[in-house]
Amino acid sequence: MTTIQSSIRCKQCQKILKEEEEPCLKCGGHLRMFYTEITENITLKDNIEYKKYSQGIKRFLLHVKRGWFNSGDKKNHPEGVILHQEVNRENNFYKKKVEDYLTGEITKDLEEPLNKHLPKSK
Repeated sequence: MTTIQSSIRCKQCQKILKEEEEPCLKCGGHLRMFYTEITENITLKDNIEYKKYSQGIKRFLLHVKRGWFNSGDKKNHPEGVILHQEVNRENNFYKKKVEDYLTGEITKDLEEPLNKHLPKSK
């Protein structure tokens, strides 16, 4: 959201003036300074994703995703989701937690052995 604020001040004493005040009622000055302040709010969203490999092994040993991501379900998560996901082949572990970015509602919270995890079919 953008906000804009403007003011007129006496150049000599810095008193805030009305547009029609001439001269300044405080010091009698005739010079004016015009101020405009524009404020903008910016929201940053970030994420990180990394994979760990071992020499001589083609498949990753560890895959981690954390942070904000677009959602495939725009109807229920129009502003995206906060995702915490870990696929750990070294320790036979799978974890996925999905949280709606706007509401904070947790829509999925799953921890299980990786060999028991059934990935969603596409």
